[in-house]
Amino acid sequence: MGTKFVPNPFFAAEAVESIGVPMAHEIGPRVVAKAKDFAPVDSGELKESIHAEYEMENHPEVGETYVARIIADAGHALPQEVGWSTGEAQPYLRPALIEVIDEL
Repeated sequence: MGTKFVPNPFFAAEAVESIGVPMAHEIGPRVVAKAKDFAPVDSGELKESIHAEYEMENHPEVGETYVARIIADAGHALPQEVGWSTGEAQPYLRPALIEVIDEL
């Protein structure tokens, strides 16, 4: 497996402060679906690597909260999202998260 890329969970802390287990399981699949739609496709490896993982965490900023992590673990996931020296970024995770939050 390649590098695991997970957007910063505090990026959307205000929007998800009161989200519980049911909401995490509603939002997680929506972000995964949009990220897969936005992901650039060559071999399909990146798109297939996008998934959600769920767990309870205790964050100083928001307290105990149930977290839906959207993960892309293809080897080229991070360079596609943020760019690299030989190519421009083709973001797919951050736009998906922003779009779902805007829909809330």
